[in-house]
Amino acid sequence: ESSPTTPKAKHSLQDTFAGSLPDGPSGSAPEYIHIPWEHNTDIVPDLYRLVQLIDDRVSNGKRILIHCQCGVSRSASLIVAYGLYKNPGMSVQEAYDSVKKRSKWIGPNMNLIMQLQEFRSNLLKSSGNPAANVNGVALPLGMDLNLSGVPNSEIYHQQ
Repeated sequence: ESSPTTPKAKHSLQDTFAGSLPDGPSGSAPEYIHIPWEHNTDIVPDLYRLVQLIDDRVSNGKRILIHCQCGVSRSASLIVAYGLYKNPGMSVQEAYDSVKKRSKWIGPNMNLIMQLQEFRSNLLKSSGNPAANVNGVALPLGMDLNLSGVPNSEIYHQQ
């Protein structure tokens, strides 16, 4: 699926969630995953698979760019969710504060904060969640995912 911001998108949310997670592109071709979230979308059903996808790519040495239109609410919510996934004992406020230290611009709306609370509750109810702390993993704010390892300046310059 293509869009003005993801002209070479290879996977959509539906493709990603239909079965197993995509293996990622071969070589250095960028991998884009467009997540069609609007400001009022219920994101909770998507969060667990997305944080797993991010964790898979990070574990394989990929660099990740998460962005939405303004980099304030939706993308920040996914990054906070990833922090909760990697640090199950962390509160939503603590995860938010951790992300806020990296970017003063974030500010998920109240609806998304409530959904992050629900996501955290679901994580705590489920068993076998990783408890590893991810110190030093940089997830630039910017909801598309660039999972290629190719710097975004090169990707956008080539288009």
